[in-house]
Amino acid sequence: MKYLSFEIGNRITEILNKRNEKGYKAMPKIGLAKGTLDNFKTSMPKADTLAKIADYLDVSVDYLLGRQVSTPELSENESILLSFFRKCSDNSQKILLDLAEHYSEQDVSARKKEKISV
Repeated sequence: MKYLSFEIGNRITEILNKRNEKGYKAMPKIGLAKGTLDNFKTSMPKADTLAKIADYLDVSVDYLLGRQVSTPELSENESILLSFFRKCSDNSQKILLDLAEHYSEQDVSARKKEKISV
């Protein structure tokens, strides 16, 4: 199988577009230069670069290389929430996770009560 760097860049850009993110803003968040995606037009990225990007995008390196046909789809709300979450500090992320757990538990409890009262 032949891997083409510009196709890798296109896959990354496609995911970022779905998340309403720009490559030049996303790359520094993961420790890469702003112009990293532009380099993919002419040169193959290193394995560690692909791994960092794949981790950030929640996809596999195989997906970025084109070896995996699809990526898990997020709903629009999930993408928006994930985008906000990634912009937060570690402390704020912990608070958000605690809140999400709390509201999730409340919803489960409410659904159980509805089933009992029916």
